[in-house]
Amino acid sequence: MNEAHPVGLISLLLLVLLVAIAISGWLKRHWKLSLAAGFLMVGFVVINGLTLFRPVPALPADQFQTLAIYLLLPVLLADAAYRFRIHDLRYQRLKPMLLLVPIFIISWLFAFLFFLWAFNHLSGMNYWLILAASLLIFITDTFPSHKLLTLLNNLDKIAIDKTRFTTLVQVDYLFISVMVLMVFSGVAGLTAAETAGSGIYSSATWYWLHWLWGLFGGIVFGFIWGVIGGLITTNIQNYRVNLILLSVTIWLSYLSSLHYFGVSGIMAIMTTTLIMSKAHTQFLTPREIRYMRTLFRNLRFVVGVVIFGLMIIQLQLSVFINHWFTMLMAVLIFIMARIISLYGFLPLMLQLKKRQINITRQHVLLISPTHSSLILVAVWLLPDNTPFKDSYEAMAMALVLLNVFVQRPNLTQFLQSLHPQKPNRGINLIRNR
Repeated sequence: MNEAHPVGLISLLLLVLLVAIAISGWLKRHWKLSLAAGFLMVGFVVINGLTLFRPVPALPADQFQTLAIYLLLPVLLADAAYRFRIHDLRYQRLKPMLLLVPIFIISWLFAFLFFLWAFNHLSGMNYWLILAASLLIFITDTFPSHKLLTLLNNLDKIAIDKTRFTTLVQVDYLFISVMVLMVFSGVAGLTAAETAGSGIYSSATWYWLHWLWGLFGGIVFGFIWGVIGGLITTNIQNYRVNLILLSVTIWLSYLSSLHYFGVSGIMAIMTTTLIMSKAHTQFLTPREIRYMRTLFRNLRFVVGVVIFGLMIIQLQLSVFINHWFTMLMAVLIFIMARIISLYGFLPLMLQLKKRQINITRQHVLLISPTHSSLILVAVWLLPDNTPFKDSYEAMAMALVLLNVFVQRPNLTQFLQSLHPQKPNRGINLIRNR
């Protein structure tokens, strides 16, 4: 692939998208595939077919990073944080949410050990690189799909222990995934700094102290921006003006924290959006909030198309040929680590406290994490000198393909099987004498 004018690349991807839309109905009826799956399938065939005749235009690596920092990441985080149903936390039991932390820790430890065993033969691999790889596979989407939320709402209605599966999965998606993104960026950034030999940090201790300052500093400055935006919201009754105010506030919070205060823009935009979302639930009508959430969802859909288009550019046959073992290991390790932690160690931990976990909750936690957008953006955020960056990208693509072509088509059927079957009641016929 060669570097060319972006107009040619955009025109090609739009053509691929139109073809995917044209056959999306057929794919959904026969194979139960979504539009995203059709987009990737058609794009893979078109891009790799065109390379047989002429080079396909490509984007430079620095443009991937620029798009990820200033467009893709802020939209994904703002959409997830604003659509997060924060008021549902009041009705959610605390103990099921606290279980998410040991679930992740145990899953990550097993993933680290599996990666250490699988890649111990590669030269140049160290513990930091293995740690980054094991963290990458747990960066999932920040907000569940509409189909998954609808199915989880049905489970909420029949839950015996009054556990809200919807809130539980939203917390897993948003908070766990964002924290893993922060740690992964820190670990991968440390490997890049060591490779460059820039000497900015005298030791790894100072590096992680600076990382902690960025983490908590982003929360502090995001809280300040959120309070300012929330106070202004109380005096504005027009939801259109509130929408403009929300967009400007979260954007200023993200950019000022990232480039002026030198703290985490991720934590700043998350904190600001959550605070302003809470303020909107108190001073705006439910209809106006639904309207604003719909706008965020549509913007997130556009960003998703951009992300899948960028993935199509990178999804070449050479990726499967050169990184097939890495891609296969990423998928298998993710599945094995979650199965062992959810069905092995989690019930054992609860047995020590003489408690039990609902098997339905285990199934939901197993199938709920999906990889599609954020995991790709996380790789594109890394500097160009990051060691094994192409391997990280191959792992991310493998998990996205697993989600789009395997998990999502079977998600509805699997969740519906968790519904308790209603007993068939016989009809007593009373015959006349």
